[in-house]
Amino acid sequence: MRKLIITLMALTMLLGACGEDTADQMAAPAADMDVGGSDGGETSAEAPADDRFAYGGGALEDRKIIQEAYLELTDDDTEGLFNRITSLVERTGGFVSSADLTRSDDENRGPFIDLTVRIPAGDMTSTLSSIEDLADEVTAKRIGSQDVTEEYADIEAQLRNLTALEEELLVILTEVREKSSSDANELLNVFERIRQVRDEIERLQGRQRLYDDLIDLATVEISLFPEVTGAPIVDEGWQPGEVVRDALRATVDAFQSIVDGLIWFALGVLPVIVVIGIPLVSIIWFWRRRSRRRSESRVDPTATTQE
Repeated sequence: MRKLIITLMALTMLLGACGEDTADQMAAPAADMDVGGSDGGETSAEAPADDRFAYGGGALEDRKIIQEAYLELTDDDTEGLFNRITSLVERTGGFVSSADLTRSDDENRGPFIDLTVRIPAGDMTSTLSSIEDLADEVTAKRIGSQDVTEEYADIEAQLRNLTALEEELLVILTEVREKSSSDANELLNVFERIRQVRDEIERLQGRQRLYDDLIDLATVEISLFPEVTGAPIVDEGWQPGEVVRDALRATVDAFQSIVDGLIWFALGVLPVIVVIGIPLVSIIWFWRRRSRRRSESRVDPTATTQE
């Protein structure tokens, strides 16, 4: 048991030391390279220019670069433009990752379309130029990149160290199994350590695959806007004769409504007024006449005496 613990501790220390060595190697400045000392002007002059450029190109090729871009395009037929972009992207070996279409309130305008495409990073410049040529106008354009070389190298170093540690643990597991004096706790401890190392390896491999995908295929976000067309001075299809006919028809309808109202009043309302109004007027007239007669029949005593 003591031998097992000592071995595990040694492997852990070895893993940490390997990680530090890898970080130190990555942090080594490029300025330490001998490109000419105090009298190195002659040496630099004697070196062929093509060799220096070849070295720089090789260094750039070893970099891990994630490329991305944004395009804002305007076209009178955004749906047709979307189909043309999709065909172009697929021909270059890419694909449309997502697309969102929004209809405009104006029936004369096409829809607004936002899409994300993935294209081979090596053909990004030419593909973007071809996409721009498909539209009527390019209203906005942004290109960016992210250098993940150090992060990628760190993942590779950790994977190498963890893989070596896993192999050593598997050897220890075999030894523990072959020992007649080994107990279940020793076996479980080695198993648990192997499981932790394997989980970390799979996590790092997942990150590495993600970086590989982002590095190999550039991400381009594209917004398609329909062109704004000005309103015509005279609406298409305007016919003055139709307007005149509509006005005359409205006048005739108005007269017809008036005549209809009079007919309804004469035949529907007037008889009701006659049937109800004449008796009511007669009653009122009779009651007022009777009241007047009563008032006249009264004699004032004072007035009679004076006479």
